[in-house]
Amino acid sequence: MVMCQSCGEFVTATEESGDLVPLSDACPDCGETKFKHIESGRTMDTEET
Repeated sequence: MVMCQSCGEFVTATEESGDLVPLSDACPDCGETKFKHIESGRTMDTEET
């Protein structure tokens, strides 16, 4: 699980090649694309390529 950095909504994520990838491109609640993995503190942006 990763948390939306804007509203705090949790989104399911999967691990791919050692990286966490949210299953949604954007938060279903507010549309934000930036997420944070609570356990590691790592942040990710689904819009970054």
